[in-house]
Amino acid sequence: MRSPAALIVLVASATLASAAPLPREAGGLEFRLEAPATVFKGEPFTVRVFAVNGDREPVTFVRPTDGSLDGWRKANYAWHRGRTAECSDRPEGGGARCGNVNAWKSDDVVTLPAGGRVELRGWLGENHSTLNEPGAHFLRLRYDFDPDRKEKGLAGTHAADAIALMAELPKRVVSSESLAVTVLPAECPATLKAAHATFARSFAQLTAAHEAMSWERTRPAPHAQSDDAARRVAEAEAACTEAEKAYLAARQQALSQVPAAP
Repeated sequence: MRSPAALIVLVASATLASAAPLPREAGGLEFRLEAPATVFKGEPFTVRVFAVNGDREPVTFVRPTDGSLDGWRKANYAWHRGRTAECSDRPEGGGARCGNVNAWKSDDVVTLPAGGRVELRGWLGENHSTLNEPGAHFLRLRYDFDPDRKEKGLAGTHAADAIALMAELPKRVVSSESLAVTVLPAECPATLKAAHATFARSFAQLTAAHEAMSWERTRPAPHAQSDDAARRVAEAEAACTEAEKAYLAARQQALSQVPAAP
């Protein structure tokens, strides 16, 4: 089982690039990506992923979960990367892992109202710290859902309502528009890497706290553990906010020291 990758929230709009959505596919489901427009060579960064309903009717999809990036689940996600906007047809990921996967939870199946938007956090391996060649790079995300796909891995007891809802959903493949990220020739400063590492750890803890809270919601009645889960989420959110501020300040400082292009 893999731990959810930390989702790095980059709020400085001047440093963000966003990908315009492709023409809407049947049902109006779109995936939109945001990331820093410019990064240092070797700088860890994260792509934010938003599911958007561009239609006038509600649309239902399935969130990424443990094994989605490995092609093991009914709802799979895949990152594609390249030096041109077309990106590579070969998805990333699929490395060695254990044979256990998480069971499906009720809130893994999401219905977006008309015009609705939700950010997807965790289980997408958002960190793309291997962009070491200066110049333009492009990233794209592909969602592939098949209710009849046989799943791999050993899971616990799935939420009955999630399984019932997925059985009613049609097959669907949706790709985001390619997102451009430019890599600077300058190496990522050590201070920025350290600030990012602290922030990444804090957000991983926040993601885990939310995951635990989600599991608590599947219990038939409230109990003391539910209060503990809520407290851990609040504490993790406060710690993550402070770590994010420090990371963004370090990033702004590092970028300010980059010589202007002639």
